[in-house]
Amino acid sequence: MEKQKYLEQIDKFYKGKLKSFQIIELGNTPDIIVNIGAKKLPLVMKQSNLRKCIREPRGSRSAHQIDREFIENLPAQIENPVLLTKDENRNSIVLISDYKDKNGFYTLIAVQREQIVNGKLVNEIKSIYGKEHLKEYLLKPEIRNELKIIDNKIAKELFRVIGLQLPKALTTLDYKTTIHKETAHVKPEKQKQAKKSEAAFKKSDIARDLRAHGFQPTKSLIENMRKLYVRSEGCRSLKDIHGLYQRMDALYDPETKELVERIADECRAQEMERLQIPPPEP
Repeated sequence: MEKQKYLEQIDKFYKGKLKSFQIIELGNTPDIIVNIGAKKLPLVMKQSNLRKCIREPRGSRSAHQIDREFIENLPAQIENPVLLTKDENRNSIVLISDYKDKNGFYTLIAVQREQIVNGKLVNEIKSIYGKEHLKEYLLKPEIRNELKIIDNKIAKELFRVIGLQLPKALTTLDYKTTIHKETAHVKPEKQKQAKKSEAAFKKSDIARDLRAHGFQPTKSLIENMRKLYVRSEGCRSLKDIHGLYQRMDALYDPETKELVERIADECRAQEMERLQIPPPEP
């Protein structure tokens, strides 16, 4: 949906002129959410949920006092978050913006996947609020293992503010980079050639490269890197893999994509494992 149409809905909502049965439509679900596991469905928000987001708390935990400026810019906030993760327990995609609420908390946007609203299958914005204790939230295993850093520069400042070490660039999805060169599917004969030279790609070389980047050379990491070497015509290092990771949308071979994701996931898990939740205060 065009921005102007969305703004017209929001204006009617604030003036009390939006009919009670109408849902607020934000167009199709952006690719940034689809790429992490949502379907390409309409993205909507119920008026009742929006009211909870904007009303003053006054003793209510479900009221969050998000200002109108943020609501008017919600589509842009969703397309350009700082962090992105999944909450499988709630079947949600969670986006974290650099916008701070009135209490100085970074804003969280939760999108619940595949909901029936007004008889239609949609992805639904369930909540928008300033996230207190963001550090502890990001350190939850089920959240940190799915964490994607979308804007590395802003994420660095966010992590500094909340007292966490920024994970390495391998966890970064560079959606701001335009992809000009697409990677074609690897031809079978070239796979054979790479397989013949696989023996030259020694485990010790892989282990050395992993350690140089601060990662433990586990058996699974080494094996996945060797397999990727075969499929990607000689991808030999984490730097090469990072390059593939940044071009994921241009990779046609699903097995190559899966190997890159496995390596990235394990490196991310190792990186986040180093982050420790501080002991509770006495």
